[in-house]
Amino acid sequence: MQIRKGQAVNISLDALPNVSLKGVVSQIAETFSNNQGDILYEVSIILDDTHPDMRWGMTAFIEFIK
Repeated sequence: MQIRKGQAVNISLDALPNVSLKGVVSQIAETFSNNQGDILYEVSIILDDTHPDMRWGMTAFIEFIK
């Protein structure tokens, strides 16, 4: 799947299973890093909304919408 700037995303947080957030890809790094053979590009996302129980460091799953 190709990810592009402006693409919609759904975000779910492991610690808050009943919370579903929406956002948009705002930036994709031009350079990559190599982590044990995996090529990684950093992607920044702007959230459309937040939740009061969100905390820094929470594990999130991002679904990129086609």
